[in-house]
Formats: sequence, C-alpha cells, structure tokens
Amino acid sequence: MNLDETIQKIIKKTGLTPDQIKKKIDEQIKELSGLVDEEGAIVIVAKNLGVDLKENKSAANLDTDQPIRELKPNTNATIVGRIVNIGEVKTFNKKDGTQGSLLPFIIEDATRMIRCVAWGEFNTQIINENGFSNGEILRIVNGFVKPGRNQNSLEIHIGSKSRIQLQPDNVDAKMLPKKGDSSLKITKIADLSLSLPFVNVEGIISGIFGPKPFQRKDGGEGKRASLSVRDDTDIVYITFWGDHCDKIKGIQENQYAQITYLTPKPNYRDKTKIDLTASTQTKIIPITPKDGSGSIEIKKIVAQPKSIKELATKGGFGTIEGVIQE
Repeated sequence: MNLDETIQKIIKKTGLTPDQIKKKIDEQIKELSGLVDEEGAIVIVAKNLGVDLKENKSAANLDTDQPIRELKPNTNATIVGRIVNIGEVKTFNKKDGTQGSLLPFIIEDATRMIRCVAWGEFNTQIINENGFSNGEILRIVNGFVKPGRNQNSLEIHIGSKSRIQLQPDNVDAKMLPKKGDSSLKITKIADLSLSLPFVNVEGIISGIFGPKPFQRKDGGEGKRASLSVRDDTDIVYITFWGDHCDKIKGIQENQYAQITYLTPKPNYRDKTKIDLTASTQTKIIPITPKDGSGSIEIKKIVAQPKSIKELATKGGFGTIEGVIQE
C-alpha cells in the first residue's frame, strides 16, 4: 500500500480531509525530529487514529523481540542483541538553528547485525549507563526501522518514543549470538555486501598508498590513505581518512593481517564494486597463518593483469602488461 492509498484509507475510515491528514503527517515528522519520512509517519498517524493497516500489522507487535533479519523499513520494532561496536557521539546543526547529536552503534542477534542510531538525550543516557560496552546485551523497544545508508541495509533509530534496556530480563538465549563471536568473524572479500554494517577481513596487504593531503570543499586540508588487501577470493581497497591514516604506520606490503571494523561502501566510480572504509575502532593486526593464529589460511596470489581500457574507464589500482612504444 503506497502513501496515496494509505491516505485514502484513512479518509474513508475517519472522514478527515487530505489536508488534515497531511498536517498530522507533518506534525509527526516534526515530533520525531525527522526520524521518519512521510511513509513512516503515516503509519503512526493511522495507528493513532485507530485505522488498521493490515500489511503493517505483523510488524507492529512491540512486545515481542523481532529477529533483525525479519525487520521491515518504515516500521516500529523491538529487538534484542549483543553490542559489537560503539561509535562516537556526533553533533550537527538542526534547521531551526539548535544543535543536535547522535550516537551510532551496532548490535547483533542470532540472525544479523544492524546499525543503531540514538538521538538527542539518549546519547547521554546510554553513555552514562553502567554496562554499555561491547559484548553486553541491549534491548531497544519501539525503535524506528529506516533504510540504511547503503543498498539493502537497514538501521534502527532510537528517538523520544523509544526505550532502552541494558542487560534486560526475559531474553530468549536463542535470539543472541555467543559472546565473543562477533570480533572473530572474518568475511571473505568475495562475500562483501553493502547490507553489512561492518566487516572484518583477513589477507595479504598487496599495496599501500599515501597518506596524501587533499583540499576539502570547505577549503580545509584533509588527508587520505588506502591499502589493497587480497585473500584467496578477491581484492579490496580500504580507505583511511584524517587521523585514521595513522593506523597504517609500520604496515608493510606482503604482510598478512586481520583488519577489523570496516564499513562497506560502493566504489565511487564502479557501483558494482565494494570498497571498505576504516572507522575509529579499526585495527590492523599482523598475523602468521601458518602457526594457527589466523582464522583462515591465506595463499599469496599473483595479481592478474588488467586491460588499460578497464583501468581508464573504472579507475582503481591494478597490474598491467604491455609493450613500451617509446
């Protein structure tokens, strides 16, 4: 059911005019500080007016923990999982001139991980709570599920109508991953997906580029560095921005390493390819697979030459072969 169809259903059930419904939608968006769009707001408006939207009925049961894998966009949900990554509080200027803040973090249940965003007063509440740390169990009640920043990904936003329970009671153990599992999971490069909030990879560092300075749009100066990493399935490029460039100090080519807490992003030239971006929590951990300290055995891979036409069209790094003409 699209937005117009939902409006017509509300008109039929309540007798309200389209303008009255539109006003309620705008008020709901404003109340939630932009956490919902029109499609999300109208679901809440319909519920407040007592209008039953059948296709949203199954997703509206907020008394039961829902598996992350089964979440749908633009619905409210209650989830429980283990905290696997905590970001930093970020501030921003709102349209009304006041300052807002958000805290991103990631939790995982037995089915999947999801990026969570806590807004406003929840930042202080969460940070000051005893037990808000990696590995602890957290329940989010009445969070709002939105499409994520990447294709096919979802996020759950924690706003004024949400509740947070640290170390909650009555948790089904089958809903949770085993403690410590998340930090050990290595994703094969060929299996990278934009639906994953973060990944850990393991392979041979086949190239080191930078750090190099660049001019930002605001006139300031930034810096950027990158690594190319190979495993036995493919190659991926990892970008480090600003102070994160310090993480590559001491790293050498042909070194085996695990690189943790990386965010998948579409390649800016070739949207069919995935690059990775380092986060504050990213670590580069040298390993020696032969003695069993690595989670997988990696074989050195000889880089396959690319055509000059492919590199000119799609960019990136690569190995080429040809005849020197002059």
